[in-house]
Amino acid sequence: MSPLFLYTADIMFLMNVCDKTALQTIKDINSHFELQPNYFVSITAFCKYFMMEPNNVQVVLSAKGK
Repeated sequence: MSPLFLYTADIMFLMNVCDKTALQTIKDINSHFELQPNYFVSITAFCKYFMMEPNNVQVVLSAKGK
């Protein structure tokens, strides 16, 4: 089953960035969509922000677990 939310470690893996950049990305996405400040972001919001397909993100995340 695929996750519904992306946490800092997931953003770090997807974007190949450090933890500070991943946290800033989450803050930017939450601010852009006027969401509550959290330490996670939904896959839907992440994909809309970066204009990506959710299926592509889920495939990459499933490869992370292997």
